[in-house]
Amino acid sequence: MKLVVAGSTGFVATEIIAQALSHPAITSVIALGRRSPPTPHHLGPSASNLKFVLLSDFDQEYPDDVKRELAGADAVIWTIEVSAPQSKSTPSEEILKVCRDFPIRALRTIAKVPRPGTQQPTRFLYLSSHMAKQDPNNKPLVPGEYARLRGESETGILEAGKQTNAAVHVAITKPGLIVGPDHLLLTLQPGILGLAGVPSIRLSEVAAALLDQVVSGFDKDTLVNEDLVRIGQAALAAQK
Repeated sequence: MKLVVAGSTGFVATEIIAQALSHPAITSVIALGRRSPPTPHHLGPSASNLKFVLLSDFDQEYPDDVKRELAGADAVIWTIEVSAPQSKSTPSEEILKVCRDFPIRALRTIAKVPRPGTQQPTRFLYLSSHMAKQDPNNKPLVPGEYARLRGESETGILEAGKQTNAAVHVAITKPGLIVGPDHLLLTLQPGILGLAGVPSIRLSEVAAALLDQVVSGFDKDTLVNEDLVRIGQAALAAQK
């Protein structure tokens, strides 16, 4: 399997890439981002299956050299976002551009690049937020526009996927508070309510869950935090 991870230097993307390179079903990882970080030394020989592809502007037509690198991709995990803390200083138009328009352009590009030897759709897994509300009548979990804008992004991405004539299958993931191995919340039971009523999930669990879904197929089109904890824990246990 050839996997594309969009947002190559981020907190979640870095963990996804590390786990993907040791996954027996994944033979190639394309890390798509604005900048190329140094390859982590701890990846060892598996780092040879990783390639960083630079894209300076996610808002424009992808150049031919980037399209060539995306050709043949079996799955995409999209992690580029404006987070809730960042949204406090980010205009609404910019949030929609990053969280909705960037991934829609990407999935439309993926739908058109060559993928010889298979009739299966490319799986496009979008990392959203537990806070996002697709139904505008639902009360947002947090004040302000962020929850509505992320929900609007989810709706747009799902609709764009339907318009690819089955070339791309889109699913949305809605993790809660993603916490690293040294975070205090990890002393608590996974999946319970964390800060401000937001459920928590370990970084290793969310990465394992996302990889499980792109490799095995989507359980459903929208996966909430409880789903991701369950899938991630099972995937990690199977690796031992």
